[in-house]
Amino acid sequence: MGESKSGRRAVLLGALMVAFLVAVVFWPILGFDFVDYDVQTQLLANPHMTGLSAENLKYILTSPCITSYYPARSFSFLVDYEIWGLNPMGFKLTNLLIHLANALLLYWLVLRMFRSASDSRPLDRWDASVAAFSAGVFAIHPVVVEPVAWVAGREELMMLLGALGCFHLHLSARRLGEEGKRGPAVACFIGAAFCCVMACLSNVVGAVIPAIITSWDLLTLPRPRFGKLLRGTTALWLIGLTVILIKKTTYTGELLNTELPLVSFGRLLLALRVYWLNLTSLIWPTGLAIRYGWHVPQTAYEVEVILGALALAVTCLALWKLRSRKLVLFGLLWFGLALAPPILPHHVHRADRFLYLPLVGLLLALALGLRPIVRAAKGRRQRLATVSACVGCLLVLDILSAAQVQTWRSDLALWQHAVEVTEDNAMAQRALADHLAAAGRFEQAIPHYREAIRIDPDDLRALNNYAVYLATCDDRELRDYKLALELATRCHQLEPGEELVFRQGRLRIYASCAEELATRGHVQEAIQFYEKALEEATQMPPDADTASLVKELHRRIELCRKKKA
Repeated sequence: MGESKSGRRAVLLGALMVAFLVAVVFWPILGFDFVDYDVQTQLLANPHMTGLSAENLKYILTSPCITSYYPARSFSFLVDYEIWGLNPMGFKLTNLLIHLANALLLYWLVLRMFRSASDSRPLDRWDASVAAFSAGVFAIHPVVVEPVAWVAGREELMMLLGALGCFHLHLSARRLGEEGKRGPAVACFIGAAFCCVMACLSNVVGAVIPAIITSWDLLTLPRPRFGKLLRGTTALWLIGLTVILIKKTTYTGELLNTELPLVSFGRLLLALRVYWLNLTSLIWPTGLAIRYGWHVPQTAYEVEVILGALALAVTCLALWKLRSRKLVLFGLLWFGLALAPPILPHHVHRADRFLYLPLVGLLLALALGLRPIVRAAKGRRQRLATVSACVGCLLVLDILSAAQVQTWRSDLALWQHAVEVTEDNAMAQRALADHLAAAGRFEQAIPHYREAIRIDPDDLRALNNYAVYLATCDDRELRDYKLALELATRCHQLEPGEELVFRQGRLRIYASCAEELATRGHVQEAIQFYEKALEEATQMPPDADTASLVKELHRRIELCRKKKA
């Protein structure tokens, strides 16, 4: 059904408002540098992220990226490199533009659902305002800062881009089919399948797209629906199952919560706790961080577990009460289906970026529930009061998100913020300590290393890095060779020399201790530590640098022996 001229103008103004919000909040990221978290491995130190070439394309199509197979995201990195080199502005601009596209696609989706509502009338400025409000909340909600500001978070952006594209094309295919336009309908179904593939190859969570679209068909298709459902979603289900199989066979990371069986009481407690924490992040988005502390509930009486159970009960009650309002119900189903995958065995069970896809479903439900309230408002004054409340909400989110964006300006700012807003977060403590020490502020790093080791006594990287700086820092007063050796020994017990980074760390500790002992005249002890360093060096991959290092250690051992004689 067409819109009036004023309605079309309102729709255009709504789209411009969404774009304006994205620009206002996220333009600072274009001046930020890369952060080290995963970006170093995925991009900066990856020899295959050097532009579009046959060798690089072959690599991303046949190899996992860190732990998983995400060739679509890796291909986008190649394109960025081809255009920008390693200029971080270009990579972050791509993230920003994909996020803007997602916000506008959500805006369009809300308007399409308004048109398909049973009480649909020509779209007016109030409909455009509700749609713009919902898309605006998505555009600047603090939980979206992580995937937009973080280059490696592009997997979430591209996955949602594919999901929204898939859903829009599926809606068009259904409409064209009802109009008897078989050819265009088939083309849209093929386009939807392609978008689903791109979403899944960006992030395996895209495998929930078939479930989301199937729930839409179940709620909206007229009876009989089984044949139509089968023809419209079978390809999507095959794509989703294939991607899950690829994920299972190519995943190379450590599943930190695999001690909990998939179907177990412990897994239920974890799911309830994470559900509550995710809801609080969405409703009261403060205290957000790049990584959160790892905690698996030990009892059902923990406060966050109890609150999660109550929240789940309220959610189920809301689903039952809204069963007759199918469009609102669909939004809540989208939210629930998209929220489920991170609870499965994974190396991270909670992250802001995991809420990027679920937030869309929640805002669809919000828009579809808010529309009749605005339409039922009597008089311009009541409607303006509603709009004012929405503007106030957007203003609060703008302030919170702008502050959250600034935490991504540097590695130190990112990890300092994570330490401040989270508890028992060993990774954040260790990462902050590493950056402080690398910046020549080892004295400030020491308490963070100690806290990281207190939280996780088996954190190999914290043990190794702390030991290295204790043995090699420029300030001799801060050196503690005895403690460094104790930590190095602990590393060797936990990881007996198999990983190169720990072997290199022990080598530096032994060599530094040997040099200090030799300087002080303790020649025999120096020889012993040089021999330990030599033992580590001979186990490293053979190359010119290793050969030179081994030769130098032999020379120093010989000098010490001559000095002793």
